[in-house]
Amino acid sequence: MISKLSKLALAAVLVAGVSCSSFSWRGAGGNVDEKAMANGVKSVDQLQRDYENQRYWGFWRGVMGAHAQAINDGLHNIHMTFNRHFMNHRVDTSSGRYTYDSYGLGQSSTYDSNN
Repeated sequence: MISKLSKLALAAVLVAGVSCSSFSWRGAGGNVDEKAMANGVKSVDQLQRDYENQRYWGFWRGVMGAHAQAINDGLHNIHMTFNRHFMNHRVDTSSGRYTYDSYGLGQSSTYDSNN
């Protein structure tokens, strides 16, 4: 029983694979007439160019964003090192003088007498 079922499944997968391998939008309405183009309908080639263009510039936006984040992190580390070594202030202590809430580090601006 399993042998017949597996043969049938293999045949179905092969038939589906052969029929889907030739699937394409080209030749199946890929050309857009001028009336439809005036209404904003794009051809398959135009959609493909737009997609590739968005992928290309999206990649470079991601790269530049990563570089900007790295520079921002480096400058923040320099700032925190200066505060730690020259201003004698650590983020994990609550002195009541400084607040780092704007950096999202979770320190409260209220004075804690326990630290």
